[in-house]
Amino acid sequence: MALNLDCIAQVLREDVLTDGDLARASLISRSVAPLSRTQLYHTLHLRFLGGFHDDDGTLLRGIDWPAIEKARAVVESPILAAKVRRVDISYEPFPGKEAVGWHDPANIFDGVFEACHGVEAVSVSKGDWTGELADAIRRYRPPLRSIEGVKLSQGTWEMLAGQPALKHLAYTRGYRDPREQDVRPPPRTRLPFELEHLELVLELDCPFGEFDTDVLEPILESSAQSLRTLEVVLGTASTIEDFSRFKSLRVLHVAVARKTVGDPAEYAATADLVHVLRTIRSLPLELLALTNHRRGPNTLGFLLADPDFPSCLPPTLKRLDIEAVVRAEHVSTFLSARDCAARLSHFGHDNWNDDGPDPEVDRCLRERGIQWVVATAGFDRRR
Repeated sequence: MALNLDCIAQVLREDVLTDGDLARASLISRSVAPLSRTQLYHTLHLRFLGGFHDDDGTLLRGIDWPAIEKARAVVESPILAAKVRRVDISYEPFPGKEAVGWHDPANIFDGVFEACHGVEAVSVSKGDWTGELADAIRRYRPPLRSIEGVKLSQGTWEMLAGQPALKHLAYTRGYRDPREQDVRPPPRTRLPFELEHLELVLELDCPFGEFDTDVLEPILESSAQSLRTLEVVLGTASTIEDFSRFKSLRVLHVAVARKTVGDPAEYAATADLVHVLRTIRSLPLELLALTNHRRGPNTLGFLLADPDFPSCLPPTLKRLDIEAVVRAEHVSTFLSARDCAARLSHFGHDNWNDDGPDPEVDRCLRERGIQWVVATAGFDRRR
């Protein structure tokens, strides 16, 4: 009987499987062996300054090795090094100073990227991106398709200039330290990649000055025609106020920001948000998600009552998510608007409980053949 490798591959991706499960799966047949081994040796997780750890993704799960010993084991084994496709990096506070080994993490990065030629993705915890990591990637040029947690620190622009295959970039910016400033791109910088997915995640409670949007221009220019998914924070230091340049955009997630937790008055005004959303009218959008950058009461639900909001939506839109409690009368007014060109099949909102949709809202949607879904918070809509 023929094996359904697609089904087996899906099972092997489940996080509940242990290394022993994957090792036994590799013995099933010659067809299954490559699948299970790929899952077994796919991810290398390096956690520094936190002693031992137990979160390896799928590489040698359950073996408590310090980052230095694990990296050395991979680097010194051609079989393991050839299978690593993703490197996750994080740092943890640790009482006292612990010797990391190889003198410093920079040497570990050099060793990993020199030995692991097939790495396609690098993920760094928020705020943990370093210039040493950027330099290691620049020197050894792994064929990266995804970088998460990047900061525009020293060496980052040179690193990005050597990544023509890059498709997904997640940029993180925080202001916990006044020294954490973006390095501006060199003059006439042209980047070789065409991104499909871009995330711009910023901490906007900034005591050191607002965000300079021009610093991102080389990234936006390189991908204006190719970008399919964009996730961005919009608010007091707006990153992008004109989306019309992204001609291929299919998914747009806007997280509306405010300065102070628990103070709805600090949200961007509804009128300002509608003004920005006017620029999506000509795009081939299929999903628009409007959520909160931070949880709490908000004014997003009143967008549906704004008479100018329906005219912002493109006719290609199939799903609209608003992370807010909505009223049935506002939903009805919005869906009945003559200038609403969107042909929605799904509508998501948050009713702040687990009892399902508001009955009146659900009835209003069902009468128009629209299915209710839960609007999920956070930057998690990348396809």
